[in-house]
Amino acid sequence: LMIWESIGISTVPLETAAGMIFGVQKGLFANGIGRLGGAMVAYSLGRIFFKGYVRSKLSDNEILSLVEKSMTSRPLRTSLTMKYSIFPEAIKNYGLSIMTPVKPWIFALATFIHGFPFTIVWTNLGWDSSMRLKVNEMAKRATATPEDDLIDAGSTMVSSPTTLPPNKLLGVAVVF
Repeated sequence: LMIWESIGISTVPLETAAGMIFGVQKGLFANGIGRLGGAMVAYSLGRIFFKGYVRSKLSDNEILSLVEKSMTSRPLRTSLTMKYSIFPEAIKNYGLSIMTPVKPWIFALATFIHGFPFTIVWTNLGWDSSMRLKVNEMAKRATATPEDDLIDAGSTMVSSPTTLPPNKLLGVAVVF
């Protein structure tokens, strides 16, 4: 998750999978650390490697000057505005990293305020999906017949097709 966040790939599938695998509490913890950690990696990479280059190329850019001015007077508010913008996550993370007034703690707080509600949604969606699959599987098991077990077992079971009703013959693999 940390790597995906730091390079700007959508973290939704991983956050949902963590909810399915680990449950809500552990999933939220893992997803929160991964998402915030990945954003901080991107911020650090941007500060170390890209800040000087980008600022030299955009030194006379009027929009960058206006954003910088806004960042100086209200860094958290402006960071949150950028985080809630429609830009891809990588642009938000790396873009904020080149802004001098945005200190690491401001970036981390803005990332947490913006990202954690989404982490809650995707983790809970994963957990809910896994619970629905488990209930469906339990209901299927409660109504299963011995013939269903043979069909589910596939090629690991040895069975004579003649012992099953004709409607259950489909899917049975006989091992010789």
